[in-house]
Amino acid sequence: MKVEKNNSEMEGKEKTKEEEKGEQKYEGEESEDEQGSGSGSEEESGSSAGNAESDEEERKEEKKGGDNPPEIQVSLNIEVSAEGLYLKNIGLIKVNEMQVAVQCKTCKFESVLTMKVAPFSANHLMNELCCVNCLFPGAIYFKSLIASARAPQIGSMGATIWNIMDIVSASFSNICENCGKEYEIKKYQMNTMSKAKCFQCFQETSFLIGSYRMIQPVTLDMKNPENLLRKENPKKKKVMLDEELQSAMDLLKKAKKVKR
Repeated sequence: MKVEKNNSEMEGKEKTKEEEKGEQKYEGEESEDEQGSGSGSEEESGSSAGNAESDEEERKEEKKGGDNPPEIQVSLNIEVSAEGLYLKNIGLIKVNEMQVAVQCKTCKFESVLTMKVAPFSANHLMNELCCVNCLFPGAIYFKSLIASARAPQIGSMGATIWNIMDIVSASFSNICENCGKEYEIKKYQMNTMSKAKCFQCFQETSFLIGSYRMIQPVTLDMKNPENLLRKENPKKKKVMLDEELQSAMDLLKKAKKVKR
């Protein structure tokens, strides 16, 4: 009987030790879970803070440069369109190089600048050479847009010290409407018909631009409507006024007559 009592007491002690160990393990697991949840919450708060900082930086960059890269500090507010655009078996076109006739604002020296693809953006052309005559630093940029027969705007342009006079020539990347193959037309001059066969489907394509139209926003002087911004065509040597500005001048003249 004594032996049986001792065995039962030993078994009871072993059970109590095992239960104590189980409780210790359970408490350890709970503490580890709490630590893990705490670290997870810290990671989530850190990631949310990082996302907030990145969003603020992106907003600052958008305010500075808008749709343009931060390297371009010029407003590209001159819209360039292809007037009389004719496309046969060509779906889309895009400018990848351009030669522009410009005049320096400081010394009135005229020159021709070549804009090529910018190293920081495949959709922008640039030329950052200084004026050859007065050595004043200058820059001119062009944002190339994908154009079509229904949407003839080929891009927008802006410059620092240059008065943009005319577009001399441009190189285009054209996409075949039949098979989607892309091919290039180099140094195209306006009002000339360019014909070529697609390298993939051998379909005959034709390409023609009658003229380039540059539209720049102007301010209307209500007191002196004659002092409007005029656009000069260097080839015809004539001062051209936009139809909207001309109509505004007519309305102002009629208003003056009514007051009298």
